[in-house]
Amino acid sequence: MWNRLYFMVSLFFGIALNVPSAAMGQTVSTITVWNARFHYADGHTEISAKEYATESEAVAGAQKAMVLWNQAYPGEIVRAEPVAVQVKRVQLEVPKKPVENVTYSQTVTTQVSYPPKTPAAKTTSLKGKTFQGSETLQGYGQLTFRFQANNIVEMFDAKETVRGRWQQQGANVTLRFWNGNVVYRGTIDGTAISGTAFNGKSNWTWIVSR
Repeated sequence: MWNRLYFMVSLFFGIALNVPSAAMGQTVSTITVWNARFHYADGHTEISAKEYATESEAVAGAQKAMVLWNQAYPGEIVRAEPVAVQVKRVQLEVPKKPVENVTYSQTVTTQVSYPPKTPAAKTTSLKGKTFQGSETLQGYGQLTFRFQANNIVEMFDAKETVRGRWQQQGANVTLRFWNGNVVYRGTIDGTAISGTAFNGKSNWTWIVSR
């Protein structure tokens, strides 16, 4: 009887307490939370569903919400204030079943298949080979390279024949003429070589094949 009377008094006067309920494993408590009350220009008021732990948090939250709302709907909310609300909480207490100490052991074997590595294509030496083609340098056109031993290369263009030096690193080829003042750089692609060239003033492209 006294427990029931004490519980009724707490509901009306906001006294926080824990009272065991009739159902076993439950606890009913009454707590005070803070909400925001908004006063609208048409005279009606609303209380937000958002709860705050303290009055200062409710004040800050109410002001922020009012500013955001009035930005979208200017002048609708004229005042915001914190309000204390009594809330009844019901906490269920589920008895825990003791768990026996069990040790689990599992071995996982993962097999990963990788595709076989493709061997890098071998690039044959240019020594002893002749390539013919063209270049885009103005005033020129036809172009032939004859690769010789000891890194000697002969170039036959539209105007003259000149001897130079060539160097190969894999699929990359560099040819130098006139003491390195004219340089051809290219890439081997099957039976063709193509690339760019420069002479200190101009840049152009070229391509030759066997």
